[in-house]
Amino acid sequence: MHNHISLKRNLLISLIVVILSLKLLSGCGTYLYPSPAYLVGIIVLPSTMDLEVGESQYINSVTAYYSDSSTANIPLSYCTYYSYNPSCINVNSSGLITGVSTGSTTIMVVYTEGTVSKTDTIIVTVTAVITPVVLTSIEVLPSSMNLNVGETQTISSVTAFYDNSSSANINLAACNYSSSNPACSTVNNSGTISRISEGTAAITVSYNDEVINVFSHAEYKRLLTTNQYIVLTSCHSSQECMELSPVTPDDFDPFGVFTMALCAGCGYYGSYPADTNMDTMVSLQEAYLYVKSYVAELDAQLPYISITQDVQVYPSNSSFAIVEY
Repeated sequence: MHNHISLKRNLLISLIVVILSLKLLSGCGTYLYPSPAYLVGIIVLPSTMDLEVGESQYINSVTAYYSDSSTANIPLSYCTYYSYNPSCINVNSSGLITGVSTGSTTIMVVYTEGTVSKTDTIIVTVTAVITPVVLTSIEVLPSSMNLNVGETQTISSVTAFYDNSSSANINLAACNYSSSNPACSTVNNSGTISRISEGTAAITVSYNDEVINVFSHAEYKRLLTTNQYIVLTSCHSSQECMELSPVTPDDFDPFGVFTMALCAGCGYYGSYPADTNMDTMVSLQEAYLYVKSYVAELDAQLPYISITQDVQVYPSNSSFAIVEY
């Protein structure tokens, strides 16, 4: 009986040892694989887009975000695109968005991995193409004057006509004047004609609104040809503005030729050389003349660079103060 109990006890101990050994062996041989990362969202850039009718632009990027905090750039061709208003905005399978008509709508971008799909949107606004109008002719009234010696008379009006059939009254100070016979009749910058002696003279009136064309839309041209606006530009619209490299790295002085000239003339270096009449004020005309001269002189000093930019001003001969000190 005692031997039988001892045998059972030995068998039980052996069984426990075997079970523990199996557990230890099982634990040593088991590898727990981490759960695969899954798609949690996408971000599409840009989030907004502005186009003109007929203009096209690609989506910049689609970025996927995953559950393990990793990210990935997704090729645009991997996504699907939907326009909420195809008559306004069209989008193709490559992510190219095209403005069809004026308005605003939303583009939905869908990216799918396995059974998981995520979306993001772009708000697109389409505006009409603005074509600047072109000056075709001007009309000066009166067309003739009869003055006695010593009399003066100011031109009553100058009207500009444009290629879209619109017209605008031009400020007399915005025009240029010349006399074919100054000994007989003279004309000043305000369009006032003076009779000096007997005889006949032709007064030529010219007007060039290239500067205004660049800065205006057709519907606002009437405003831009009044004295409510002044414009000083570095060059014609067909030219490029010259930039000069800084002398030393991280030197943030103005190194565009036009900017250098304007800053130098208007007190950037502590003096105001553009103020030619020394009235503690730099007028638009003074700034224009200084910058124009500065650019021409720099071009002469650096012939190997060829600085070709014609400074523009509107209106001419303006006394408007752009700097006071």
